[in-house]
Amino acid sequence: MNTLKWLFAMLVVTLAVPVWAVQPGEMLDDPVLEERAREISQDLRCLVCRNENIDDSNAELAKDLRVLVRER
Repeated sequence: MNTLKWLFAMLVVTLAVPVWAVQPGEMLDDPVLEERAREISQDLRCLVCRNENIDDSNAELAKDLRVLVRER
C-alpha cells in the first residue's frame, strides 16, 4: 500500500510541474527581444491544439511559428 501512495504522490508532483514547449535553442540572446517574443506568442493560438498558445504547444507547427516570431 505504501508503494501505491508513493506512486500516486509522484504522479501528482509530475503533473503539477509546468511544461514549457519553448526550447532553449529557440530563445533569443537579447532578453528584451525574448520577452517581446514571449508576449506575442502568448497571444497566438496553435492551429493544431487550438486551446493552447504556441508557447505551450508541443506541436511541430507551433515550434515553427515560435521560430518565425523570433526571426521577425
